[in-house]
Amino acid sequence: DHEEEIDRLKDDLEDELSKVKRNNESKLSAEIDQRRRELELENQESFSDFRKKLATEFEEKKSSLQSENEQKLANFKKKEQTQNDNELAELKQSFAQKLRREKQTLE
Repeated sequence: DHEEEIDRLKDDLEDELSKVKRNNESKLSAEIDQRRRELELENQESFSDFRKKLATEFEEKKSSLQSENEQKLANFKKKEQTQNDNELAELKQSFAQKLRREKQTLE
């Protein structure tokens, strides 16, 4: 009768231990899942911040390059216009000289 009581208490203790173990595993699993969700959210936020930063840097670089290209184009146009003006002035001068020579020849 004493051994039966010990066996019953032992079985009860094992059952209780099994319940506690399952409960702890369940709690741990829930905590792990919660932490995983938190980390995934942090990762998404970090990635979103990274994408925003990258997009901002891209736009700044694009704007800078556009300004630089516009300045280079303006300088090129100015240089071309100056060169064209100089060539035109030379042609006018040459034509005027030829005209004077022709006029002198005719006189």
